[in-house]
Amino acid sequence: MQANWQTAPRVLLLLVTVAAIAATLGVGVALVSALGNLCGERAAPPVPSPDGRYAAVVSDSDCGATTPFSGRVSLLDRAARPSVLFRREVSVVTYRGRLSALSVTWRTARDLAIDFRDCVPIYSLRDAWQDVRIIVRSPCAATSALAGQDVAQTGRERGAR
Repeated sequence: MQANWQTAPRVLLLLVTVAAIAATLGVGVALVSALGNLCGERAAPPVPSPDGRYAAVVSDSDCGATTPFSGRVSLLDRAARPSVLFRREVSVVTYRGRLSALSVTWRTARDLAIDFRDCVPIYSLRDAWQDVRIIVRSPCAATSALAGQDVAQTGRERGAR
């Protein structure tokens, strides 16, 4: 019996420690779930195409003091139904900067112009999505972080036919 009385405090201490760890993890998971996305994200109002089929959405996010603002231009197909094989929305340009770094205008119902105001690194871009042509213009010759990409030099357009 003496052996049981000697091990009982250790077992009790182990159970209390495991319960405390589980409670701490539970509180941590609940806190992260309640806070949601810790990055601050904002979006400008959607810019609909002239026929209303598509909308361009410019958004940016800031994930804290150690990361720069990152921006995104997305296209949304308002007529499509989302499915496993088909996405209704897709990012067509990602860049380093804020919402104010560019302007988005529809030239026609199928030609989207993205005009950068400043020289910012462009991380990814598409020339087209579905039947929409994407025309990116920038005031500087070397704004792309993509090796070998020629991103719209002054007076030239990427995506123009």
